[in-house]
Amino acid sequence: LENISIGFVVKKINILTLLLCSLSAVANGQAVVSVVPLSELAVYPDRFAPATVVSLNQPMLSAQITAQIDQVPVRVGDMVTAGDVLVKLDCSDYELGREASEASLESTEARYELAQLNLERAQSLVANQLISIESLDSSRTELSALSAELKASRANLNINRLQESRCDIKAPFDALVLERLASVGQLATPGTPVASILDLGSVEISAQIFSGDTAQFNEYLKLQFEANSRLYPVKLTNLVAALDSATRNQEARLVFTEEPALPGSSGKIIWNDPRVHLPASYLVERGGQLGFFVSDRNKARFHVIPAAQPGRLNPVDEPLGLMVVTEGYAGLSEGDELNIEQSQ
Repeated sequence: LENISIGFVVKKINILTLLLCSLSAVANGQAVVSVVPLSELAVYPDRFAPATVVSLNQPMLSAQITAQIDQVPVRVGDMVTAGDVLVKLDCSDYELGREASEASLESTEARYELAQLNLERAQSLVANQLISIESLDSSRTELSALSAELKASRANLNINRLQESRCDIKAPFDALVLERLASVGQLATPGTPVASILDLGSVEISAQIFSGDTAQFNEYLKLQFEANSRLYPVKLTNLVAALDSATRNQEARLVFTEEPALPGSSGKIIWNDPRVHLPASYLVERGGQLGFFVSDRNKARFHVIPAAQPGRLNPVDEPLGLMVVTEGYAGLSEGDELNIEQSQ
């Protein structure tokens, strides 16, 4: 009982001492406050923006020639590799055209070779004065004409070979078949869509960033894409230099640094705001402006937070060593003398 009584007396004395100190401070025109460095109050809130995974390549493949569809060897959902045939067209007409061009080229080459021999003979005969110069010129003209005809025949053969190669509509890259748009027996013409495919290897994230947050984005900001309760590390590649006219948001393009999410996945980009934020509990209003009090050489200084919103975390562009008044700030005014107590 004696120990309890002593403790009670000591506690009363401590309380009395604090009360007397406070009364003394008031008597001396000082406001009793507690202060804490801004670094201990600073909050770095998580922020997010809606985002979607998009493929850079999602073409609608079409026929480039007129032909009947002979085979469609793929189905929706099939994975194909670059060069795989998606649709085969009936190539009979184009095979015949290519064979005719080959025959025409062979004929022209034979006539060209003969014209060369004739020119060589004519040159020899002119040297021996057995034929006229006019005959030599005629041989040269015939050779020049056949040379031009030979070029045209080769070009025509290349065109027919190109047309024949278009009978097989192939995947331009490794892809997923999204739609099968052609049927066997259908007549395809140039521009007729036959299949829709999706490139799974070239994906990006399109995120809609609030214009007030874009200043935070740089190469050092740690970013993650969250979809279906899973987090994917990502990095910024481009911030589109234009605002959406409807939402006033700015589009950001990002890429996965590890395993990517599937194209079409919807989620959000998450990052930790690098700016110092002050909890709303320390905000006070003075002169129609929101801000907070700090201790500057034991005097109260009111720091205005531009565009501050009551009841929310607000960014503060101040040194982390600033001593923020955390207790006793309600009745403070600019320039008040402060009696600083140690925070418990």
